[in-house]
Amino acid sequence: MGHARTVPPACGDTGPGPREAVSAFYVRDNGIGVAAQFQDDIFKIFRRLYPGEEHGGGIGVGLSISRRIIERHGGRLWVTSVPDDGSTFWFTLPALAG
Repeated sequence: MGHARTVPPACGDTGPGPREAVSAFYVRDNGIGVAAQFQDDIFKIFRRLYPGEEHGGGIGVGLSISRRIIERHGGRLWVTSVPDDGSTFWFTLPALAG
């Protein structure tokens, strides 16, 4: 149990980013975070950083699909993260006129 640590209950928030020619939004959590060297990898289809059900399971398609949808609408999706301190997933979409 040398690697055991106390983890607070999962939580997160969402919100708008700064106003520009694009609308920016974020989704933030207090999860395990993603090291800088893996931040591009997590958007690749079927790419998981951990095996099986560890850290929530999944098959590694959610972020890849999300990025493709956002890009097809003219936006961008990326992550800022610190290991053991959570992640913030940012995305932009072209601002609507009016």
